This record gives sequence, structure tokens and C-alpha cells, in this order.
Amino acid sequence: MSRKKIQEKKKKLSGKKKFIKTKAVKPKTVTPKKREIREWEKQGLIRVGTFIGNQKGFGFVEVEGEEEDIFIPASAAGTAMHQDQVQVLLGKEPKKGKRQEGTVIRILERANQEIVGTFQRERDYGFILCDNQKFSKDVYISARNSKGVRDGDKVVAEIIDYGDASHKPEGRITENLGSINAPGTDIYSSYMGDTYQKGTGEGMASATVAGVAALVKSYFPKLTGSQIRDILLKSVTSRKGVEVEKGIRVNDSPSQDLFLFDDLCISGGIVNAYQAILEAEKVSK
Repeated sequence: MSRKKIQEKKKKLSGKKKFIKTKAVKPKTVTPKKREIREWEKQGLIRVGTFIGNQKGFGFVEVEGEEEDIFIPASAAGTAMHQDQVQVLLGKEPKKGKRQEGTVIRILERANQEIVGTFQRERDYGFILCDNQKFSKDVYISARNSKGVRDGDKVVAEIIDYGDASHKPEGRITENLGSINAPGTDIYSSYMGDTYQKGTGEGMASATVAGVAALVKSYFPKLTGSQIRDILLKSVTSRKGVEVEKGIRVNDSPSQDLFLFDDLCISGGIVNAYQAILEAEKVSK
């Protein structure tokens, strides 16, 4: 081949676009190596404590023996959930009056294997909005793990995957507590450890009504039990005609069906402490 033809071929080749076949690279979650952690420990930069979550995504780590907790920005919390035992890398020295910041680098022990919340359906999958507001992330529930629960049902779910930087935690429904509109569902009440939590069941409804009855009696001690009962029934926030879902058993299997609210309880409504006091005032005059 002549020199002229070789040069012409080179020109043609140089004008063509070259395509290089490459493999897709998946982003990796950066996890510190053990030697890095050992080095940070030597420098006094590692702390171990309990993660206290916040609904906005950030949190704090309480370290035993230390007066101030460590602030964890949402971007530095990783997959940590409320009450998890975590290992934290301290950030730079805080300015005067500012709180020490840190990054969760390792989950040492998971505190929550189950969560309670309200199921929110999206097509053939859904999410659980946790009752405890210290859980900032909704829990994803696939169609096969939803057990046929309906939108708005109060449920218990087992956490099967705690997620990562780009994925929500995933769960499996283990129990359906029924509609949030059913009597005795989602009652906010005092709880152990000087805290308040939401509970579900006839016992919760009974305790709430008993509490309002005691409140009325404390303000109007001369009222009889029969009078207080009538006052509570008369002063409810009416739910008559409203349909709610209730758990039932069909052929020894759990199921759901619709019932009128007033068929499920005597009052046909929700106890109303404020209206009960106003009604008691009228009766006692």
C-alpha cells in the first residue's frame, strides 16, 4: 500500500467516533475499615452510645458518663433508628456555645425489630407511617408482604431490611389492628418511663372513658355514677352513620369487614372531655 493511501485511511479512521464498552459502576456505601477505626480510637474520636431519633431525620447520641449528647445531622445518621446502639466518629472541635457533631459509622445493636403505624397504600405496595415520631423514615411494604391490609389500617410490621442511603427500610406485616377510626384504636395514653404512647384495644378505650369520668367527678363531686354515665353518652362527638373496618374471623381465618360505628359501641361517638364538662355543669346547676 502506498504512503498516500495509508495517510488517507488514517484520516478516515480519525474522523470516526470511537465507542468504548464499559461496565456500569454502582455507587458504594463508604464503610470505614477496622484499621481506620482503631486509629480514630487512638485519637479519642470514637464514641459509643444510644441514638435518639427525630422526625426530621437528624438525631442525638447519648453517651454514658458524658453530660452533653452528640448532634447527628440527617446526612450523617446513616441507617440508625431510634434507640439503636451506635458507634460515632466525632467531627471537628465545635465553636464556643455549639454542640459537638458526629457521624454514625456503625450500628452495634438494633433496638427495633418491629414497628407500629398506619398503612398508606400506593397502588400495589405501601408504606407504614410510624406512630413513634422519633422514626423519621417510612417503612416500605411490598405487595407480597402486605397481607391484604387496607389504606388507613393500623398495623404491626417486622423490619426485614433496615435500608441504606438510597432505600427506605422494608417491612413485613405481621398483624392488622384494624381501622384507625374504629373504637379503641390509636389512643394516646401515659406509658412507662414517664412517657406517652399510642395504644389500641378495648382496654385503651375503657381507660380513656374512665379517665374522663374521673375528671367530671373531680369537678362535680356531687354527681352520681348514673348521672356521669348519661353525661358521657350525651356529650360524645357523634360518629353515627360512619363506616369503619373491624377485624373478624371467617372460617377460622382473620379478615376485615365494614361496620357502622354506632353498631360497635353504645354511644355511637367518641368521648369528648370538654363537652362532658360543659354538660356536667348544666346538670349540676
